[in-house]
Parts: sequence; C-alpha cells; structure tokens
Amino acid sequence: MTLLATQTVMAGSPAGAQTTTTTQAGFSQQPSPGYNPNSDPFPGADTTTTVPASGTTPTDSIVGPAAPGSASPVLGAVIHAWQTMDWTIYAHHDVVDASAGTYQFDCVGMTNYFLSVGAPAANQTLRSKLGIGNHYVPRPVSMARYFASLPAAGNGSWLPVRRVTDIQGGDIIAVPPKSGTHQSGHALVAAGKPLRLVNGDYAVLVYDSTGTPHGPADTRLTDPHNRPLPPTKARPYPRPSGLGSGTIEIKPGSGGIPRTMYWSINGPAYGAALQIARPTSQ
Repeated sequence: MTLLATQTVMAGSPAGAQTTTTTQAGFSQQPSPGYNPNSDPFPGADTTTTVPASGTTPTDSIVGPAAPGSASPVLGAVIHAWQTMDWTIYAHHDVVDASAGTYQFDCVGMTNYFLSVGAPAANQTLRSKLGIGNHYVPRPVSMARYFASLPAAGNGSWLPVRRVTDIQGGDIIAVPPKSGTHQSGHALVAAGKPLRLVNGDYAVLVYDSTGTPHGPADTRLTDPHNRPLPPTKARPYPRPSGLGSGTIEIKPGSGGIPRTMYWSINGPAYGAALQIARPTSQ
C-alpha cells in the first residue's frame, strides 16, 4: 500500500476518543485526500432557493417525508448533530469534535462516523468484512458490494433493503461510481420513507456531507453553519458544503429494486445501481 496522509479524528461520541492515524490506499478503503476536487466528481446543482412544496408531481422543490430521530439510532445521531452543529464543511480529512459541534468530513467519513455513534456493532461488522483498518473509511463502491452480497434475511448486523418502498429513516444508501466516469460514488443516510412521484420514481429525503446541494430546498443553501468550499477549476465559485439534508430521486427497476439515483428531483442521474441496507445491530 502507498502511504498517503495523516488523519486526525476527534470523536465527541460517548467514547470521547481522540486519535491520530496514518491512512493508506487500499482496494476497499477510502484514502485521504481521496477525491481530487478538480475532477468535479459530483453533478451541478441549482443554487436558487424556493419554498419546499408537497405533493407527488416531480418538481425540484419537493421535500421527501421526514422520520423522527427516534426511528433509528443512526438517524437520531445525525439529526442531533445537524441541530446542534456550530459549523460543518465537506473535506476528505475527517476531523469531528461533537462536543464543540464541528463536523468536517466527506460522504463516507460522515456515514462511518454516524454508524460508529448510532450502530457501532453494525459498523464494525461492515468494516471487518471489508478489511477496513482503524480510522480508515470504506469506499462507496465497497459498501455497495457488501450490501449487495447480504442474504435476504440479513446477517444479524445488516438487513438489505431490496425495494425502494421499504426504505426507512436511518438506512444507508451506497452509490458506486458509474463505469467510465470520474465519479467517486456517494454515501447517504435516508431521513425518512420514500414519497412516490407520478412518474413512478420516488423522492427520498437524505442526510449527507457534500459540496453539491440536492436541489433548491437543500438545507445547505440557507444554513449559515455550512461553510463554503473554495473555488476550484471545475467550479470557480464558492458553494455551501458539509452536513445537511436534501431530497434525491430514486428510479426503481424490475420488482421495485433501487436502480438509479438522481442527485435531486428532476436532476442529473448519478452513479451506477445503488444499494441500500439497514443496520440492525447496535
């Protein structure tokens, strides 16, 4: 393996641990810095703001149904952080201090962190099966492969979610990159049940860490706690980033299986076939 970077993680979870590790590149692990920000791995997004609308017509201002934090320990941990954070930013060097309300991580750093808080046993199973070293995080493609390999009844730690209509708050959505692109893949936490749209797709409210908001009703566009990313060659303008929520669109395949993620309602398709699983061991 090739030595890449030093990563510091301050955990404000009940364990309260502070650790410093050296990260390495691995097949199933996400290195730091990992993504090249100038490769523009995420699609563009509308940066205008509108009032969230309800209904089933697929408009970009739809906000998917939200579940309470009590629906899932993982979702509860995400909501608590989002409601109490002082600042957040999207970055590949993960530094979290929950006691101070500061959250710096990318999408897989975010899902790994909240799994470690809300479902540590399930998170450890995932990491062990993928051979993830301490303080490394899984790549989206590796998470998707693991979710796809789960038996229908689950393995005691994870339950596969094979139909879009079965999505619940706290489920983990893994989106592998589309072959032949510069995409890096993505990872998200479902914030509630899906809302069926008249075109047969589903709107799903999600939490994630990103520098590309999910449509005009995304919280990052109006929340002052979201720090902007500096301009890059691909995007020569600042954009709000970090932990937040927005609504994605999921197109089902045969039998209602999750197939394609659209970055927002009526937005661009992103990634290959997504995989979803629910942590069942805490």
